[in-house]
Amino acid sequence: MRSEIGFATPELLDGWARAKGARSALLGLFEAISAIQAVGLGLRNMSVASSIADEAVSIMRAAIVAQRPEKQLADIDALMHRAMEAGALNIEEAYVLDRCKFMIEVFRDIRDGLLSSRIGRLPRRSVSLPVHQDYIAAVLNGLRVSLAIGIVGLLAALSGLPGANLMILGTIVFVALGSVLHDPLAMGRAALLMTPAVIITGTIYDFLIFPNISDYPLFIISLAPVVTMTCWLIKTGKGPMGTFYGVQSISLLSPANVQTLDPTTFVDTAAFLVAGSVCIFFSLLLIVPVDPALRRLRLALAVGRTLRRALADEKRLNQPRASLHYDRIIQFSSWQHDEPVSPARRNVMRRLSDLGNLSFAVRRSWRALDQARNAVDPAIDAKARQILPTLSPGEIFDLSRTYLAAAVRLDCSKRFDLVHAAAALYGTAVLITSEMRLLRHLELLRYQL
Repeated sequence: MRSEIGFATPELLDGWARAKGARSALLGLFEAISAIQAVGLGLRNMSVASSIADEAVSIMRAAIVAQRPEKQLADIDALMHRAMEAGALNIEEAYVLDRCKFMIEVFRDIRDGLLSSRIGRLPRRSVSLPVHQDYIAAVLNGLRVSLAIGIVGLLAALSGLPGANLMILGTIVFVALGSVLHDPLAMGRAALLMTPAVIITGTIYDFLIFPNISDYPLFIISLAPVVTMTCWLIKTGKGPMGTFYGVQSISLLSPANVQTLDPTTFVDTAAFLVAGSVCIFFSLLLIVPVDPALRRLRLALAVGRTLRRALADEKRLNQPRASLHYDRIIQFSSWQHDEPVSPARRNVMRRLSDLGNLSFAVRRSWRALDQARNAVDPAIDAKARQILPTLSPGEIFDLSRTYLAAAVRLDCSKRFDLVHAAAALYGTAVLITSEMRLLRHLELLRYQL
């Protein structure tokens, strides 16, 4: 939806403010996905049923459907204080409370963003929506287009025919467009399948319709079937076919102020169109062919790099980029569109999701440690900063309980920071435990076994 937001910005009154609100709401939806997963993770790790967790979830559900979700934040805080005063709050419950509170804050931002996009005022936060950029794919796409143009241009020059420029132009346009698709060969198949339809359309118009039209309004009306067919193909998910049909049909028709009937020229043009379609197909099939497995591998490596940067505490002031993570997940899924959804595929998607959530948890832990630094023993703070990058689940579990125990001894004004730090460390430890084998394979575990 990033493109739709950008398109709407100059079209609406106060479009720039509405776009900021839409981006804030969209980011909130991504954050809500992670928050829901975190709440579910906390509930699954509870050994017994908890009335505190049940009450927190009830408050969260009420806040989600309310017009002002932030009004329920005080109820979550009060529940946390009561549990700590009674000495009945364990680390699992603290984690669920913390994530329920975050969920309420997320829906506050979502509703604020939606309101801003509706009335045109600035939202309470200004955010960006970064997406994954595959620079290697961009270089390969450029190389494919350059080689295709060079080869087809050489063939056109060797042919010595004046109409060969149509073959070159078609290759340039549609190889370039096909290179940015998730399935570049779809454009090649569209070129082969739609070429007969384009030639039939050109024959009907050039020899039956245009000779009987003498004024401009009728000429415009006569093109309605071509435009309708193009839009219908794009609307029904056949974008490459619709694009090829629309562009090449108008190119073959070549409407002019004085329409002349020249069957020989038309046949030559149609022949070059067929040749161009064949060149498009084989260019996308043979010249630097796209390998979906390599695209998926680069996406997985990008997820791993994000986790490494989070462990190194790089740019810790930046918010976790939920939109970047979920864009990678969507792209990864799109690059396995022709393959059956097997248990192995689902397992790979789950592992990528867990690694992304672990990156969020690690960054959240760094920020939580910064916020709790003034309220905790400096020795504990130093130990936490030393252990967190090692991804040692046992020691991080112990640290989370240490922070929670320290929170009990503080007054109400300072408890929240320590509870948040304890919950962030606990969430990190749980995700590490669930993906221990993968983290060890990636050589991200630095603690001594």
